[in-house]
Amino acid sequence: MQNTGHAQKTRSNAPDAFYTPSGERHIARRWSCHSLRSLLAACARALVSLVCAFALVAAAPFANGVRGELAAPADRGPMLLAAGQVAASRTVAYADAVASPSVSIDARVGADGSLHVVERRVLIGESGELSAVWHVEKPSDNAELAVNSVCFAAADSNGEAVGDWTELASTYFVVDWRKSGSPDADSFAVDNPQNDIYVFIGVGSGEGSTDDEDAEGTATAGGEGKGEGEEANRSAGEPEAQNDASAAAAPDAETDMTTVTADVDADSVGNETTDTEAADQELRAQEEVDKQKQTPLVVELDYTIVNGVAAYKDVGEVYWKYVSDKWNVASEQVTMTLTLPVPQGVSAVAGDNVHAWGHGPQSGTFGVNDDGTITYSADRVEAGQFAEARVTFPVGWLYDVSDEARAETGETMRLATALNEEDGWADQNSMRRLAELNRAAVSAIVCVIALFAAVVAYLAFGRERKPDFTGDYWCDMPDSNLHPALAGRLWRWNHPSRADFVATVMHLRNEGSLAWEWRADVAGETGAMGAAGEAGKASETTSGDQLVLRALAAPDTLSDPFDASVLSALFDVIAQDSGELTTADIRRFGEEDAHVYVHAMSTFNNELGAEIGHRGYFDERSRAVQKAVLIAALVVFAGGIALSLLAGSMFPAVFAVPTALAMAVLGNYLPRRSVSGNNLVARCKALRNWLLEFGDRGESLSDAVVDWRLLVPYAYQFGVLDAAVANAWGSDDARKAADYARAADELQRSLDEAMHAARAALSSERSSFGGDTELNTWPQG
Repeated sequence: MQNTGHAQKTRSNAPDAFYTPSGERHIARRWSCHSLRSLLAACARALVSLVCAFALVAAAPFANGVRGELAAPADRGPMLLAAGQVAASRTVAYADAVASPSVSIDARVGADGSLHVVERRVLIGESGELSAVWHVEKPSDNAELAVNSVCFAAADSNGEAVGDWTELASTYFVVDWRKSGSPDADSFAVDNPQNDIYVFIGVGSGEGSTDDEDAEGTATAGGEGKGEGEEANRSAGEPEAQNDASAAAAPDAETDMTTVTADVDADSVGNETTDTEAADQELRAQEEVDKQKQTPLVVELDYTIVNGVAAYKDVGEVYWKYVSDKWNVASEQVTMTLTLPVPQGVSAVAGDNVHAWGHGPQSGTFGVNDDGTITYSADRVEAGQFAEARVTFPVGWLYDVSDEARAETGETMRLATALNEEDGWADQNSMRRLAELNRAAVSAIVCVIALFAAVVAYLAFGRERKPDFTGDYWCDMPDSNLHPALAGRLWRWNHPSRADFVATVMHLRNEGSLAWEWRADVAGETGAMGAAGEAGKASETTSGDQLVLRALAAPDTLSDPFDASVLSALFDVIAQDSGELTTADIRRFGEEDAHVYVHAMSTFNNELGAEIGHRGYFDERSRAVQKAVLIAALVVFAGGIALSLLAGSMFPAVFAVPTALAMAVLGNYLPRRSVSGNNLVARCKALRNWLLEFGDRGESLSDAVVDWRLLVPYAYQFGVLDAAVANAWGSDDARKAADYARAADELQRSLDEAMHAARAALSSERSSFGGDTELNTWPQG
């Protein structure tokens, strides 16, 4: 807790947050924001509607997507360690408490200008130990802090004390405790230079209780004993601290933990269980122990700030942070009751003889009661945030103030200054909130317009056209002029893949320009590129039979450029004008002559891309719109982040980030195929369906309109070759189809390994992958 009431206390800036009770005149200033709030709410609703529309539009591409998994909860250990490091770096002491679910404060203004405070704070610590620090600022040079008592008890789920209270003894403060460490026994200490009260519970070998001698020696920060008026000032119904404290929370937790462990051990001895059951029992026991260790405690601080209330010429003033901004954990369910010394027969009237203000969370509220009490409440005060009360009342109510204290401020008029300050801060706060709403409204409007434009662009340029062919099945080639390699690029939205090269090899076999066979892979057998030693080297990287390819035609005799390119790459480049090579030769060539291998593969991919562009299978306008949408998404994202950083407000980023992500996803799916390309893809999909289901339809591969071998490269490109082989199992065609699948798998493995070897070789030569166009045109497998 931090008291900041001071006769000369001023602020150079308005509080970070400002709130007033309902009905106060400052409430009128908030009406200037009403229209903007309405506009902002409308923009938010429009943005949500557009995001929902975007989700429906973009749902189709994800229909067959991969199902994601929820991320595992983060380990609490690193987070607690980080919190401890942050706490240790603060100017006040660390706080091992990990949560503060309830705070109740009773503060009474004395007629002598003192502020007597009794705070009950529920704290939850780790490992059965708890240490916390309260920071108290002196309101003036002549103010003094006197700690009357510190005690604790176990707390129930509602934050109420259960069992007996245990009073802590006072101990001398050690400077090292500002960073770490604790005394040998449960106690509290006062760091007078820093005005901090340290509380240590469950840290020593003792049971958290004190004997009569310790209780009598309990001292205040100044070394004085308890004040004579302590019992009178304690709230009605609060139990007196027990010297023998037999029911302290820490011993109870230890006893319960011992009982739980003993029960588990007895069960383990009495029952023969499997290792898994024993591990489960141990886990449950540990969870119960951890739960026992985190039993909440309610800590009560009773202290007095002498000269804590300023007595001016016209009014007395309480200016006090009842929740300090030095806490490292959030304070929840905070209530504070400030009782003024109202003379008998006098009523406290808000706005007349009593003026009150509150600074802190925007959700905070307070009310002035006729009996002279002011009740403040806040659901949550975040770590690093504060809650503050400011109250003025007739100075005559402070009839017992010392002459020394009155001499400091007794000639100063304060009420007009306080009213002007609070009015000015209220105006600043309203203007700040109005500026935030303005930025939020502008951000929301821009985001709504940008996302709306992206959705319109998708609907106009991104949706696929309805194809001429609408059948579900097709058992023929998609088109006689559609090469299997082009079909793959059309299927994959023009993304290059090793599958294009493999499908072309299968197409060459069907055309009679290439043959393959399986040869026993044994040490000493030669491949097309080398002697027995080289074959032995290949045998180290393969298992079983290896695939041998033989050229049956020269590349310059082929009419199709893609067939000629693949045949030339295999036998002119890799096999070095030999008519035969093995898959081991391909792997080895990628490692030994990386530049030539990459260039050959890139040439093939570039030829495919050029042909796709020449045939016009994709709508170029949609690609241009895609670039515009992606650029706009980047501008929205960067602009929102920049505006949030410059303005110190999260609203622009809150609207901009999800909007930019939605636009990026829409932009990713904006390109579409042309009319001719979409018609071809419709037949490709129908062919894929037939290859997957011809067995269920009572058909066979031989029922295809053309020789089924011509369909195999397409099946491989569509990723259903293995399924087609499974459907044909048991037929005469199954063995031949399986040979295609086996050869395709072996060939694609060799191509992948060759490319990996080539990349490794080029990397060792310090080649720049980012600037190497050839490498970027051949994706990794």
